[in-house]
Amino acid sequence: MAERAELLSGKADRYGGVIIDSQSLPQPNQPEIFAAKLKDSIEQWKVEGKRGLWLTVPVTHSAFVAVAAQQGFSIHHASDKEGIVMTRWLPEKEASPLPVFCHSFVGIGGLVTNSKGHILVVRERYSIIDTKPYKLPGGMVDPGEDLSVAIEREVREETGVHATFKGLITFRHAHGVSFGKSDLYFVARLEAENDEIHHDPKEIDECRWIPPEEYLADPHVTSFNKRVCKLALKHAGKEWKAYSVPNWSNTGFHIAYNTEYDES
Repeated sequence: MAERAELLSGKADRYGGVIIDSQSLPQPNQPEIFAAKLKDSIEQWKVEGKRGLWLTVPVTHSAFVAVAAQQGFSIHHASDKEGIVMTRWLPEKEASPLPVFCHSFVGIGGLVTNSKGHILVVRERYSIIDTKPYKLPGGMVDPGEDLSVAIEREVREETGVHATFKGLITFRHAHGVSFGKSDLYFVARLEAENDEIHHDPKEIDECRWIPPEEYLADPHVTSFNKRVCKLALKHAGKEWKAYSVPNWSNTGFHIAYNTEYDES
């Protein structure tokens, strides 16, 4: 009987699975040793009734990805910080409930008004629409960034205008967007602190203040942006405000957005 390779070490997760310790992986130039260790470890975990396996392969050990794939692992996600995260579901008669990786992008646009009631609009340098219609400034939310912070930053970076977040107007949920992922696009109302424009020429061809009626009459403006403008004008002051609420463990706070109501 062949001698069993030293098993990989790992810690149990709360769902009866194993998170394999990356520190227990062999040296990057030893894929054959890794293959033997992984095979014997899987057999042992099956005997123990383990369920989901999580394996993080550092970029320096990228040759191990093919080895793990040959033993039933699938790529879950990859990042510069973590490396390549792979999973395998062991129970053969149960569908895998392992969560998929994050599947949605989060973006936010801002309907910014000044003291005259005019709207701040931009014309993108690189637009997916040939006519390059005027649109609202905005962009992607950075990791760990609150929506209110993100849109104030985006407006400032694209237009040079400093504006204050007042609340959320609406949001759109779309699928099959960039890289086939879903997209959550929020729209906020902001009030400008200054009117002077200094747009970013790397991203924006043109930026201006425009009366709402002119914006709504522009045949090139998208129907979604017209809808947003009408909502903002009709329901000004009734947006979803930002509130701090305790997290589930009462060790910190989350931001919740809702209309004002009496909490008493």
